[in-house]
Amino acid sequence: MNSIHTRWQSMAAQQSLRQASNESSAVQARVSTGLRIAEAKDNAAFWSIATTMRSDHKAISAVSDSLNLALGAIDAAMGAKDIVLDSLDGLINSMLQGINTPEDLTVLRKLNDQMEQHLKSMLTAIKSASFGGLNLLMRDGSDPNTFSYINTATRNSSGTFSVMTTDVDRKTFTLIDAVAANKGSEQELLEIVR
Repeated sequence: MNSIHTRWQSMAAQQSLRQASNESSAVQARVSTGLRIAEAKDNAAFWSIATTMRSDHKAISAVSDSLNLALGAIDAAMGAKDIVLDSLDGLINSMLQGINTPEDLTVLRKLNDQMEQHLKSMLTAIKSASFGGLNLLMRDGSDPNTFSYINTATRNSSGTFSVMTTDVDRKTFTLIDAVAANKGSEQELLEIVR
């Protein structure tokens, strides 16, 4: 006759080990994901809220990136603007000197060279006013007429998510426009002093 002896102490110990292992797995999952509620089965209501918040955070990061791109492009244009204004001042001074100088060809040639240097300095500044491939001061035929950037991301009370953009008319900033004849091309600017 066979008898089976149940060892209650060992069964209790095994149950405690299983429970500790399960809890350890849950803690390890939280540590590895960095999330207290990583799946819907952890807590469906909190998981839904957390998922929405993660989505909103990513959208706000995209808005921040868009604003940084716009700010970078504007900063590049503003830096070039200062150089263009300084060059224009030099150009005007050279022209005024040319008007007030008697017809001395040596002086006029020197002033002409100075004016050409001022124009080249302006062109270099305008061409280099690019940030992230966007140059607000110079357009060619392939560039769009407007520059758009995302400025706001919102979620209304019904849960609908929306983004708002700002459109900037590039024609108001453009100093060299190969498309519009009235703005002057690079060649036209250099021909002025020749």
